[in-house]
Amino acid sequence: MENKIPTKLQNENFVQLELPTLLQKLGRFLKTPYGFAPFQELEIQREAGVIRELLQQVAEMMDLEQSGYTVPLGELPDIRPLLEKLRPEDAFLEAPELTRVKDNLQKFKEVAVFFREHRENCPSLHRIAERIHGHPKIVQEIDHTLDERGEIRDDATPELRRIRREIHRLENEVKHLFGKLLKKYSEFSQDEIITLRDGRMVLGIQQHYVNKVPGIVHGTSGSGATVFVEPMESLRLSNQIQNLKIEERQEIIRILQFLSGLIREVREDIFYSLENLGELDFIHAKAELARELHAAVPNLSTEARLNLLNARHPLLILKMGHQNVVPLSLTLGEKFYTLVITGPNAGGKTVALKTVGLLVVMTQLGLPIPAHPDSVIPLLDQVLVDIGDRQSM
Repeated sequence: MENKIPTKLQNENFVQLELPTLLQKLGRFLKTPYGFAPFQELEIQREAGVIRELLQQVAEMMDLEQSGYTVPLGELPDIRPLLEKLRPEDAFLEAPELTRVKDNLQKFKEVAVFFREHRENCPSLHRIAERIHGHPKIVQEIDHTLDERGEIRDDATPELRRIRREIHRLENEVKHLFGKLLKKYSEFSQDEIITLRDGRMVLGIQQHYVNKVPGIVHGTSGSGATVFVEPMESLRLSNQIQNLKIEERQEIIRILQFLSGLIREVREDIFYSLENLGELDFIHAKAELARELHAAVPNLSTEARLNLLNARHPLLILKMGHQNVVPLSLTLGEKFYTLVITGPNAGGKTVALKTVGLLVVMTQLGLPIPAHPDSVIPLLDQVLVDIGDRQSM
C-alpha cells in the first residue's frame, strides 16, 4: 500500500505550506488497502454543501470513537487482483485465495452491521455503509468447503470423499509393503529409511548395490553415495495412487470453479463494496488525525471573512504535543482585509502565516482543524503563497 500524495496537492503553494508533509501523516492512519483510492483522489472543494458533508462525516466518526466504540476496520488482504483474475469465465481461485475473499466479505458484514447499529448517531456514515454487502451465502459456501487451515474439506463433495478414502487406503497398503521391502533389501540400503521423491515412496540404496534392487531410479543424494529407487513391487500401487491424485485435483478444480463462479456473479458489487469500505477507512483516518491534533470542525463562510481562535500549526502539534504549541488568534475580512505581521527574527511570523494558509486548505479538504470550533474559515477559489523563508516546521 503506497502512501502517495495526490499530484494536484503538490503544487508550489501547497508545498510552501507543507501540506504534503501533513498528508503523509494522514495516510499513515489508513488501515485497509482500499482507503488509498479516496486518499489519492483528495482535492480542494469549493462548495459549502460538499465541505459540510465531508466535515460531518469526520465529526460522526470522531463522536463514535469518543463514545468508546471501536470502528471494526483492520488489516485486510487486497482482493482486487483476485477479482481481476476472475474476469475470464474459465478462471478460478485457489483455496488460499478464496479464504482471502471470504475474510473481506466477513469484514464487509461486520462494518455494515456496526454502522447500522449506530445509524442514529452517524447517519452520513450509515449511508456509505449501506452500500457495503457481505454476501453471507458465499461466505457460507466457502466455510462449508474449506477447513480452518484453508484447505478443501474431505466432505466437500461425495466424490472427493470417495477419492481421498481410496488414496488413504492405498497409501497405508504401500507403507505396509515398504516395511517388508525394507527388510528384503536391508543389506543394500544406505540408512534403512523410506523417503519421498517426486511424490513417490523410494528406498535409499547404496550406489554400488543399485543393480541388486529392480525398480525405477528417482535420483541420487548430493554426494552420489545413495541412489533412490522405487522397487518394482510397489509400482502398481504407486501408479494407482498417482492416478487417484490426478482425479482428486480434477475434483478440487471443479469445486474451486463452482465457488469462483459464485464470486464472479457478484464481482462488480464486491468492487463497489470495496470502494465504500475504502471511503469509510479514509474518513476514519481523517478522524484519527483530527484526534491527534485536538481538531474541531470550524464554521464556514461564503464571504471573505476569517476568524481563527486558538489555532495551532498541525505539524508542530504532531512534533511537540498540543500543549507545547503557542496558539494564535487572527481576524481578517471584518474591519480590514489586509494584515501586516512584523516582529523580530524567530518571532513566529512564518509559523503564523503557514498556520493560517494550512488551516484554510485543510478545511477545504474536509479536514477538521486544530482551532476552537467557533473559528470561521472562508471558502476560497485559490490560496497563493510566497514565503521567502522556506524553513520547515
